[in-house]
Amino acid sequence: MSVDGLPPRQDISDAVQRGLMLGAVVGAVLGLVDMAWSLSRTTELALETMQPAGLVALSMLVVGAFGIWIGAAAGLISAWLSPRTLPFKLSWRDIEAALLSGVGAGLLLLFFEFLRPAPTLTLMSAVPAMAVLFACLLWVIRTEIGRHLRGPLWFVEALGMVYVSGRIIYEHSRSIAMADIHAAAVVATIAFATIALYLRFSTLPLRLGPRWIALVALAAPVVVPLGIGATAGHQSRLILSERTAITYRVLELNRFFRVGGERQMPPAKGCDDPVDPPRLRAQIEVDDSSIPGADHVVLIVIDTLRADRIGHTRDGVALTENLDRFADQSVVFKRAYGTTPSTVTTVGSMLTGLATGMGDLPRWDSVQEHTIVDLLDEHGIVTGAVPAHAVMEDLVDTSAFVADEALDAVMADTPHTSPLSTRAAIGTASELADRDRGLLVAHYFDPHEPYYPRDDKFDFGRSEESRYDGEVAYTDRAVGELLDELASIFGDDHAVIIISDHGEEFWDHGYRFHAMRLYDESLRLVAMMNLPGQNQKKVIDAPVSSADVAPTILDLFGLDPVDKLEGHSWLRPLPPERRIFLHTLGRQRVGFVDERFKFIVNRRINVLELYDLIEDPGEARNLADSRPEQIGELYCDMVRWKRERNLVP
Repeated sequence: MSVDGLPPRQDISDAVQRGLMLGAVVGAVLGLVDMAWSLSRTTELALETMQPAGLVALSMLVVGAFGIWIGAAAGLISAWLSPRTLPFKLSWRDIEAALLSGVGAGLLLLFFEFLRPAPTLTLMSAVPAMAVLFACLLWVIRTEIGRHLRGPLWFVEALGMVYVSGRIIYEHSRSIAMADIHAAAVVATIAFATIALYLRFSTLPLRLGPRWIALVALAAPVVVPLGIGATAGHQSRLILSERTAITYRVLELNRFFRVGGERQMPPAKGCDDPVDPPRLRAQIEVDDSSIPGADHVVLIVIDTLRADRIGHTRDGVALTENLDRFADQSVVFKRAYGTTPSTVTTVGSMLTGLATGMGDLPRWDSVQEHTIVDLLDEHGIVTGAVPAHAVMEDLVDTSAFVADEALDAVMADTPHTSPLSTRAAIGTASELADRDRGLLVAHYFDPHEPYYPRDDKFDFGRSEESRYDGEVAYTDRAVGELLDELASIFGDDHAVIIISDHGEEFWDHGYRFHAMRLYDESLRLVAMMNLPGQNQKKVIDAPVSSADVAPTILDLFGLDPVDKLEGHSWLRPLPPERRIFLHTLGRQRVGFVDERFKFIVNRRINVLELYDLIEDPGEARNLADSRPEQIGELYCDMVRWKRERNLVP
């Protein structure tokens, strides 16, 4: 069917109504696909609240309503850009070919980039590559063969856009910037599919009927999210806005959903009362003579090591043989948490002792003065560091010895850098052994994405999780070599702390990677401490924080605690009823975790989460709807806690 006869300018209303209907259809279909994709990963979680049919219907309403506006805009633009008003005598067929080829080039580039085991493209190489792909595809599509392939190409590209917005970019939404790119991809998906249908079927007599029906339909993008936000429970809104890809971004972009959700938040009455100091920040005094000390302390930080990998086997191979052996003669903290599931803040909290890590300090210009490195130097304690991440390098930049071979290799996308970290750590430890007292900070990066494939006994397959486990096992072997050498370098008078900075998500709650969410798979840490002369295992079940590392190191060196530190030394009895403050980058999500419960406030969309970690360690059943009094108390505690520390927002 010819597409040359588009509606004239005076028939704007008809064009808008056609686009409105097509946009609604596109949105409804994408909502169906999106919720089906989500339910395939979180069926049990979804069924806790309502039947899948109800969730699918809500998702179709949300995304369909958004498609209405996109379709109306497409109809309005097409009415004004009739063939008589287009410059350079362009036909709609030319525009169609350009759109097909442009989006196709972008999709090919994205597929090429994300399907590789490591990112290789830069902006400087991506722009010319996109231009070449665009030119080639445009030439093909404008040939006689390409004209016959336009229909299948529309279909293939629409599926490609769904895949990109629903998985590739969704997986990589680990920062606000990537989340914005994901949102743009979702909008582009709906717009692209709507425009595609419009170009193919713009002359069909599709009408809603009276114009007032169109006005009612245009109100749907306001009414639907506002109604869902104001009436649905926390669990239903959580599934719609956190367990999906397309529906999630559509709701997040819609201010009315957040406005409706404000009605679901606990009342602020009573939140002005002061925080109970003994419960949140108690310091229990003990006899200083009972605190063990060490002349040399070694802090080993393993990037992206999930807590559940300790003691785990894969294909009959122990993943953490050396860490298991270390744990058998050390203090093991079973409930250790990072302040944030991100290196920048968690490592910052380890070396500053602040619960918010680096979140409220200047970016990097004066960051060193807030760490314990200079404080140790003032007391004649020399620090040596082996960073494998730029954040770690900035934190330890004032150390007396900095060996950055592993960091250079990581920055150059070199696979399997753990042996470099071990070799540099051994050399730095030898330098510190000549000093009376010293701190060694060694960082291992390999478990972090990208997970490079292996060809040895740690080759467990080519899936993401298999490659991750291979990196974990390989890193464990390198850490074991370092531990063996430390015994000969420092002798018995040294303490070792081994800790991870965060975990990794493998679709446990419908997500990948880390940084943006506060579930245990990305937030719980491996945390172990071996004291001088210790050869027996001791397990601590109480919750501890990454912010505890700094005061623990000071305690090991016999230094007085610093007033500003919010962490608590592991060498002293832990405070009763202790809560660990949690937050994501930008504090879009904040929360507490104690010995039993985890409480999360999703501030961006006004959704609350409460999990009983004893009865529900997998965090599958959100109790926020069934325990309003408890979440009201926790919410007020969070408000007061932030006010006390002047945390804004």
